[in-house]
Amino acid sequence: MSELPARAEPPVWPRLAERLLSSCLIGVRGPSGIGRRDVAAAWAAQRSRETGGPVVTLGPAEFFGDPAEASDALRRAIAAARAAQAGVSIAVVLPPHPAVGDVIRELGGVVAGPRDLLLTRDEARETNRRAYPADFEMEFEAWFEAAWPVVGGWLRGYDTLLARGGDPAESAKHLQSAVDDAWLPWISAQPAADVLTRIGQFPLATEEALAQTESGTLVLGLDAARRAGIVQGDRVPQAVRRACSSALYQRDPNAARAAVRETARALFGAGEYAEGVRTALDAGEWETLVPLLLAGWARLLNDDQALLIRAFRSVPRHVARGYPVVRAGQVLLDPHELNTALPVTSEPDESEIIAELRAEHRSSRSRQRPLALTTATGLMIYERRLGLYDDAYATATDTLRISSVASNDVGPSVHAIAGFEIGLTSLLADDIPQSFAGYELSQSRARRVPHWDALKVSSGGLAVLHALRGDLRAATEWIERGREVVAAHGRHTRAEGALTVAAALTAIEQFDLDGARRELAALPEFPDNSDKWPLHLLALGRLALLEGRTGDIDHMLERAVVDRSVAAGSPIAVRLTAVLRAETELTRQRPREALRIAETRLGDTVDGLVYRAWATISLGGIADGRGLARRALALDPPPRERKIAGGLLAATGKGEDDDVAAFVADYPAPPHSLIGLAPLWQVPERREEVRQLGILPRIDLDRLDSVGFRPFPGLDERPRLTPRERDILDCLRRGLTRKETAEKLFVSDNTVKSQTSSLYAKLGASSRAEAMAAANRWGLV
Repeated sequence: MSELPARAEPPVWPRLAERLLSSCLIGVRGPSGIGRRDVAAAWAAQRSRETGGPVVTLGPAEFFGDPAEASDALRRAIAAARAAQAGVSIAVVLPPHPAVGDVIRELGGVVAGPRDLLLTRDEARETNRRAYPADFEMEFEAWFEAAWPVVGGWLRGYDTLLARGGDPAESAKHLQSAVDDAWLPWISAQPAADVLTRIGQFPLATEEALAQTESGTLVLGLDAARRAGIVQGDRVPQAVRRACSSALYQRDPNAARAAVRETARALFGAGEYAEGVRTALDAGEWETLVPLLLAGWARLLNDDQALLIRAFRSVPRHVARGYPVVRAGQVLLDPHELNTALPVTSEPDESEIIAELRAEHRSSRSRQRPLALTTATGLMIYERRLGLYDDAYATATDTLRISSVASNDVGPSVHAIAGFEIGLTSLLADDIPQSFAGYELSQSRARRVPHWDALKVSSGGLAVLHALRGDLRAATEWIERGREVVAAHGRHTRAEGALTVAAALTAIEQFDLDGARRELAALPEFPDNSDKWPLHLLALGRLALLEGRTGDIDHMLERAVVDRSVAAGSPIAVRLTAVLRAETELTRQRPREALRIAETRLGDTVDGLVYRAWATISLGGIADGRGLARRALALDPPPRERKIAGGLLAATGKGEDDDVAAFVADYPAPPHSLIGLAPLWQVPERREEVRQLGILPRIDLDRLDSVGFRPFPGLDERPRLTPRERDILDCLRRGLTRKETAEKLFVSDNTVKSQTSSLYAKLGASSRAEAMAAANRWGLV
């Protein structure tokens, strides 16, 4: 907001006086150099003299750039000015964009434009005579006489050629000489043009210029004409086009808008998608632009992504509100929105876009067209951001189906974007196979375009998935591939965050604490509200476990529930936080609490069986723990859980089950997860056996030693048996039955049963055979 200095003399625009001074709100629009600031200042001064009230003039700086943002900014500025001063009169110096001027009309004001501000030739000559010395008079006349007929003649000829049509090459041949001839005197007459600018007249926007402009094709068809070969290169300055466009709108706005619509649709129908969209966008013709976006954004995304993103984001809120797919596209194509992928609230969407998108999805899902895929993807994003994980997952499954059968007219970029959103949504829903399918779809389609952002995001997603599963070789390959794409084609916050988390998890699985610290140092100390949140928390927690900071994990988990209450309800977050709690209790040597968590929160899932097995063995129930580990292996678990279950069996096995050499030899070459070897390090004899094998690299052995795993109870020292338990063991060795044992020891059957159970628990056995094997192992018989 600024006060513009008033002119000392009355305005030289008598045609405006009556119309402007009767209004309390005016906007002055047009290219710079036509006197619009002087008009605003003169009106403000006159208005203040007549009413004695305050007058505020809003400068143009806030209203350039994106038309939708400029319109919103203008509304806010006018509202603030009226709120600050009662009865205030407001003058606004506007940019030439018609959409911004519409705001003034909507609020009951008057807009003055180039047509209202232009001087006639005689008025310009008189103004020049009063304002400048006599020696400038010759330059002024020279410009009109030498340059204007040529330029005007070229404009007229150009307009005629476009309207007539015909062979573009032939038209270009005849027009080019006129173009060359026109700009030479324009350059030579530039000093006179500067004079005209200083007296408030843009040289091309005079009455004579308007007389030479017969239709909207002069400006609106320029880019199309250049593509067709009628105009070569960039010989027509942007300033000329803007001046004529603004003048055309002021002469006959209805005709100008009709010309925009006709030209944009014609271009679009001829396959010039970018030109059609740009024509409507530059003119602020939203009623034309929106249908073009809905019909052609899938194709246009492959050709001009920047233009499409600008077009979607430029649609004003009040227009987009009636088009749920446009709302979806504004989120789908906005990189800033894509970086905040997790919700912070489960409150209903006040814009009702969820209901609108669902209705649109129901009506379009069977068509497998670009609109169906766009709608499904937008609906999936909104459902996910509201914490509606079950709904978002169902929509992700539907979106994957639509993409898999969609016709060829759906561009690869659309599939690529839909793919990585399917991958993220499925990951948050804890469907890892479908998450892989989504990210792999994104990768394959993004390579065809290429769509670099999709390649970055999907590389990060695939790296995270492989790291989470414990396939460190594949994770490392995707981390390297993703970082190469980022280095070559620009940074991307979402992709880089995922790649960093994947690298941290990979380092942690190798017990590489220094590497994990380096990676996590690039991220916030506590996970931010992004798609990597649950995995970032898992990486921070597991690093704290390896460093012995179990107290920090309690704080992290507590804060996660408070700060990320909605996001913490996603299936993947529920599972990973339960896993982290179970791992924490095992590290604290509280296996009963770990068992409770695994049973109640993880159940009979692979994770549940693995951590129940680990906790049960830690409680001395070796036979039951081994049974749980075998059940986990029967579910075909991911590499990480398969190694943990196998490690538990190898650590507690006896006889043929005690094949430590086979288990270690089955480990892949580095990089590989060391967590499966942790159970072996909890049994001193097994740890030494692994060392003697000489299969693992020395760095792996050193890292396992540095963690300091505590031995399983009952396996770290020779079982201490009571005299009666020794007697029971001797009877078992002899093959006596329970009744024979009772008679020999002069006790009851129940006493024998109780003491046998106690003996089995100390030996970690559940049968006579296992008890004798354990006794032989410990040298007790």
